[in-house]
Amino acid sequence: MARDATQVFAMVHPDDAVAVGQSVAASAQQMLPWRAEFRMCLPDGEQVWIEGHSSPVAEPDGAIAWHGTVADISERKRTERALLESRTRLAAVVANMTEGLVVCSDDGRLAEWNEAALAMHELEPARAAGLTLKQASALFELRTLD
Repeated sequence: MARDATQVFAMVHPDDAVAVGQSVAASAQQMLPWRAEFRMCLPDGEQVWIEGHSSPVAEPDGAIAWHGTVADISERKRTERALLESRTRLAAVVANMTEGLVVCSDDGRLAEWNEAALAMHELEPARAAGLTLKQASALFELRTLD
């Protein structure tokens, strides 16, 4: 069994190495649980995301033993990145719409709106934030196609 984690730390992605090292050092110094998400570079060149949880335990000889788990969270990170990209695209579409768009929360208050909706009714964001659906609907002219 290895007496230190030198080989493991050598696999931490260079962009994450300082932060991981600092978080481990802080955990050891304070003897508090450690948790981190970081990338590792595998021997075949693949990069994976790791989530680590560990607790430092003082050994009688003064060394610190670490008891914990690591998990590959690469798929979760890919999903989070795809969701962020999708949200960014949607936000750009909504922001650039010429039609007004408002979204209400479950309690019936305006939760989101685009600039076009505010401009159509000469509303300031602070005023729109306090409106209920009923109050907001009085501002909008509803039409049907005949």
